[in-house]
Amino acid sequence: MAETQILAAETREGDTLVASANVVVGPTTTVRGLEARLVRNDEEVRVQVRAVRVSGTGTALEEVRVQGAGGSLQASLSTGHGTVQAKVASTPFDLGRLRVLIGPSAPALSG
Repeated sequence: MAETQILAAETREGDTLVASANVVVGPTTTVRGLEARLVRNDEEVRVQVRAVRVSGTGTALEEVRVQGAGGSLQASLSTGHGTVQAKVASTPFDLGRLRVLIGPSAPALSG
């Protein structure tokens, strides 16, 4: 049976994280409809994942979407039997804005 899980957190500095998903635990644990929103220093990133499946033989992430820090990313990923397969499409992210999201202790980003 699927249970909707909701997580909400706020730091003393005002950073916020809100996430929700439907979770089914079993031989293959499945997370569906994952949505998350992180706000730090007035910078926001949103993450959506259609499904995450974790079993004894591998893991799959389906239709991952990330938007924020001036860019966007779409991806799917699977692992199993010693292999990793990924399909990724991205627009450039603003590395300065991305560093703001990671936090003050983040190393300088370049690339």
